Amino acid sequence: MNNVRLLLRRGYATKYSGRVITEMDNGRSFAVEVQVPNIQQLDPRGYPLPRRDLVCKIVNILQSRSSDPFIELSDYLETLTLTLTASEAAEILKSLHSTSLALQFFRFCPSSIPKFRHDCFTYNRILLILSKSSSPDRFDSVRRIIDEMERSRVHGNISTVNLLIGIFGGGEDLDRCLRLVKKWELRMNRYTYKCLLQAHLRSRDSNKGLEVYQEMKRKGYQPDIFAYNMLLDALAKDEKVDQANKVFEDMKKKHCEPDEYTYTILIRMTGKHGKLDDAISLFQEMLSKNLAPNLIAYNTTIQLQKDNLIPLCTTLCSLLLGNQNSFGRAGRVDEAIKIFDELENSNCKPDIISYNSLINCLGKNGDVDEAYMRCKEMEEKGLNPDVVTYSTLIECFGKSDKVEMACRLFDEMLSEGCCPNIVTYNILLDCLERSGRTAEAVDLYAKIKEQGGKIQLLDGFCFLHWKKNSGSFSSICLKYDCHMGASTNSLATTIRKTNSSTQNSGDSMAITDEHTLLLI
Repeated sequence: MNNVRLLLRRGYATKYSGRVITEMDNGRSFAVEVQVPNIQQLDPRGYPLPRRDLVCKIVNILQSRSSDPFIELSDYLETLTLTLTASEAAEILKSLHSTSLALQFFRFCPSSIPKFRHDCFTYNRILLILSKSSSPDRFDSVRRIIDEMERSRVHGNISTVNLLIGIFGGGEDLDRCLRLVKKWELRMNRYTYKCLLQAHLRSRDSNKGLEVYQEMKRKGYQPDIFAYNMLLDALAKDEKVDQANKVFEDMKKKHCEPDEYTYTILIRMTGKHGKLDDAISLFQEMLSKNLAPNLIAYNTTIQLQKDNLIPLCTTLCSLLLGNQNSFGRAGRVDEAIKIFDELENSNCKPDIISYNSLINCLGKNGDVDEAYMRCKEMEEKGLNPDVVTYSTLIECFGKSDKVEMACRLFDEMLSEGCCPNIVTYNILLDCLERSGRTAEAVDLYAKIKEQGGKIQLLDGFCFLHWKKNSGSFSSICLKYDCHMGASTNSLATTIRKTNSSTQNSGDSMAITDEHTLLLI
């Protein structure tokens, strides 16, 4: 019955021969005896289907607790009428979970099974297994397998090349992969180009990555969103803004919709190059497409609301010299608050970086009370203010002539166990000096010195504006020495020693006699 079903299923694919064994007298009916051939089932590629029972049996033997499973496997294979096929070996490899066991079985087949020969499918299977391995010698194993393929004159297919590109990434091995494409007379497909593009980008070679992208365009292949994002990220990191913008425009023309990662990359790139309006426009475009910005996009955009991203050295110099004009015009705080509110209403909740960025933006714009309220809101949500939070608030209240509040925040910072850093001390000393509370500034300075703080940056700091009101450098130092008492070194001596040591050591910091100046 099974044979009949197979015959019906195969239709007219096979010719059958038979002989007449019975014929009626009227000649209208007869009986025919047909010899049914042994029909071998094939897969869609035309290869014999693997024997599932055989595959399961061999896998069980190999994964058994036997001291030497390969001896047991050899004994079992000798009982078979038909030898193991390459397709069955590929299925067995697929079922093995151990890379080392799979390699042993791969080597066992041609050496212990008569007339067995690996084909491109078994080679692909072992390459796929090695691609998922974390073994340090996996690359050498792959190279040996390629050498074996070439010696055996087994031609791989395009899947072989794709696997090899994914395994090796860049370098000389990648060049060898491309040579194999020519040697085996293969045609690279869309997935091959994608693998090649990713390999160059992972090797931090955006130029070759861009070349592969251009070739893909000429061939009519379109990258997927993942490949586009990788290319954009590489171009952005290499500051190739024009090329990145062209790729972004191509992406939209090819009907590959940008996702939140695409926009985050571009927002960060445009903001880094000072194109604030473009960055805000990209952020708004992302929201208009109902894309949920991730935390990086929010933090980047909020940070960009300030007029400029001032380097740390310039910020320190501005604080020490009291030059407020270096901060430029007021930040675009309305946009920052709007974006922050969007963040709070999304599934991506603000973190400490988000709050610090907003507090900084509010404070620089003069909205110190709102900045303080945001700090308390942050605490209510379980986020503890850090040294950046307190330093920002102390600076903003100090510059708003609310020195008492700045001092209260400094005391609160200490009581909460948050340790001030050099920037915090500089900010507070500047606040005290500006408000005329010079005695408190000197006391704080002395306290820091007593605690062993490494604050050479602060030597002479509080005396810049004193000089304007109190006369010469010598008289300023005399006031300091009188306040501190005879037990301390003279300030003038300390500052002159500092200058001498920094000049001799080649240090980038020096304090002059005639005016207190930090050189960065």
